[in-house]
Amino acid sequence: MKFHNWPDILASAPSFQKGLYPPSGSDTNYYLLKSALSAAISKEPFDFVLISGDYLRHRFAHAFNGAVGPQSDLSAFATRTAVFVVETIQRAFSVPVYFALGNDDSPCGDYATDVQGPFLGALADSLQVLRSHPEALATFRVGGFYELAHPTLSDEEILVLNTILWSPLSSQAGCGKPATLFWRDIYLDEFRALMRNYGDLVKIGIAGHTHMDEFRVLVNVDPSKTVAFRITPAISPIYKNNPAFSILKYNIKSGDILDIDTYYLDLAKSVQPQRWNNEYSFSNVYGYLAFNSENLVA
Repeated sequence: MKFHNWPDILASAPSFQKGLYPPSGSDTNYYLLKSALSAAISKEPFDFVLISGDYLRHRFAHAFNGAVGPQSDLSAFATRTAVFVVETIQRAFSVPVYFALGNDDSPCGDYATDVQGPFLGALADSLQVLRSHPEALATFRVGGFYELAHPTLSDEEILVLNTILWSPLSSQAGCGKPATLFWRDIYLDEFRALMRNYGDLVKIGIAGHTHMDEFRVLVNVDPSKTVAFRITPAISPIYKNNPAFSILKYNIKSGDILDIDTYYLDLAKSVQPQRWNNEYSFSNVYGYLAFNSENLVA
């Protein structure tokens, strides 16, 4: 199967030609992806970009088999699709882009990480932030996780975890193997133990999965080690949510998170063209001048 000219092929689709967003309850189409990237770029400058996963649509194999047939090479097509999405996002920005995996990011099915498989290998080779970091490249090839120095703060690091491996639904044996709720108790207990000792070193935890704009707090007996988590909103409106993205502002000396601005697209509006608007700023809505565990607990 040939994979060249994908932008031209996708841009020739009727939905793109007519400027149609997907209906609520559907996954992202090419028009929505390009619109979201344009909206984000319009908010520049910023230092780096974090993407929290799901580069493949939900029920990818079902959709592929229905359109092409089960005899076709699903694994190769899924791999090329994920690489195309990653490369499209990277080309849109002039700053480092850090990618994490979502539970749909596998040719084997939902929660089915193909450890050390060709999907992770191809995705690793496409991530620009890994190209000059052989150790991070190697760990992503193995299990989809890596550690890199922060691009602007000399004493901080960005840790990208693959927590799909910790889920009760996870299959780590590769394609065609049965899967075995978010984290298994053993991994949640170990993570909590780590945070009890080192939570004061974590500026913020960023996650996806729920597709909703949320925050959560991992509380510790020692308040200084309580950790603030930001759950990123999704571009995909699959769960009848409006597409959205956020911009985090941080102190360039300490790394502390100062504020969060969230922008969204109201798919229910019939007015054309639909525009991305500011939904809220954390500081305005909650009255705090920092996004941290102390303020969230309060």
